[in-house]
Amino acid sequence: MQHNNCLNCDTQLSGRFCSGCGQKADTHRITVRHFLLHDLAHGVWHLDKGIPYTLKQVFTRPGNAARDYIYGKRVRFYNIFYLLLIILGFALLAGNDIEGGILGGEDKTLGTDTNGNFLRLIGKYPKVLFLVMLPLFALSSYTIFRRRRYNYPEHLIIAGFLFVAIFCFLLLAVLLDLSTIPEFIFISELIAYVCLLYPVLVYGQVFYKEYTPAGFIWRMVMVYLLLVFLFTTFMVIVYLAVMYGLL
Repeated sequence: MQHNNCLNCDTQLSGRFCSGCGQKADTHRITVRHFLLHDLAHGVWHLDKGIPYTLKQVFTRPGNAARDYIYGKRVRFYNIFYLLLIILGFALLAGNDIEGGILGGEDKTLGTDTNGNFLRLIGKYPKVLFLVMLPLFALSSYTIFRRRRYNYPEHLIIAGFLFVAIFCFLLLAVLLDLSTIPEFIFISELIAYVCLLYPVLVYGQVFYKEYTPAGFIWRMVMVYLLLVFLFTTFMVIVYLAVMYGLL
C-alpha cells in the first residue's frame, strides 16, 4: 500500500524509501501468507547482500577495499566489525570439537598456581585474546605508517579488513583439522603461513604509492616487531593481574 507520508516518521515520500528514516514507502498488512512466504523465509534464508560483497573484497583487494571504505564508499559493505564477530564465533564454535586444537580450551588438569590460572584464563576467553590483536595491530601500523596520515580509527578499519580474512583462514583451518585426511592437515598448517604474510598484501595495497619496496618491507618488519612487543606487554599485564588476584 503506497502512502504520501512515511508511516514511521511522517516525512513526505518522494521515492521508494523515506528520506528521513529509510523505511520502504510501500508497506503492507501482515497476513499469514506474507508472514510465511516473506517475513519468515526472509529472516531465515536471506543473506545480507553486503556480506558476500565484503568477503569478496577482503580476499581480492583487501587493502584497496579498506582505502575505499575510509574515503567514503561504504554503502555496499557489511559492517566489518560485525562480520569479524560472526566469523570468529563460527571458528570458536567449530574449535570446541578439537581437543587441544588451535583454539585451545579450558584444561581441567591445570594446577591452581599462577601459571595454571593464567593458562586457564586464556583458554576460557579465547575470543577476547583474538580480538585484542586487532587494536594492537592497528596501533602498530598507526605508529609505523605515518606518511598517509590516517588516524587511529582508520587504521582500525584497515586492520578490520585484514582480520576478517585471518579469521576466515582460521575457520578454514579449524574445519580442516576436523578431518583425518593427511592432505587437509597439511593445508591447515600452511594456512598459518598465509596468515603471517597476508598483512603484507593488505598494507601493500594501502601504502604502495607512499614508499619504495625496500622502505615498505622495512616498515612491515617494524610493524611485526612492535606487534610482538605490544602483545607480550599485554600478556605480562594479564599474568600480573592473575598473580595478584585481580583476574
